[in-house]
Amino acid sequence: MVTKDWFTVQLQQVDRRIEDIERALGIIKGAIPTMEQQRAAIVKRMPLTQRMEELLSVVRESKEISFADLALKMNMDISDLRSMLSIMTKRTNMVERFRIHRVGWIRYVEPGQTSSPF
Repeated sequence: MVTKDWFTVQLQQVDRRIEDIERALGIIKGAIPTMEQQRAAIVKRMPLTQRMEELLSVVRESKEISFADLALKMNMDISDLRSMLSIMTKRTNMVERFRIHRVGWIRYVEPGQTSSPF
């Protein structure tokens, strides 16, 4: 038969486990910003793929180009292009995405040049 004392002991054990979990979660929560910074630094050091280099070359020649025109030149779907650009902008600062009249555009940014205010 379950007594009040037995039930109290069980609840105290559960409380201790919850406190241990909360402490562990606090440690993990404190480490997340550092881990995000480390991840961003690692991604920044990753080289561009051959396809990304081709894309960068086309953008460099064009200076500014719409996603649709770039997708045609690269012989790829716009959705594939957007995905590649998303990854590429995390790896390099040489391209900048922007919108004109709700149409996606990309421009080449010279190393050391600040981006435009668009």
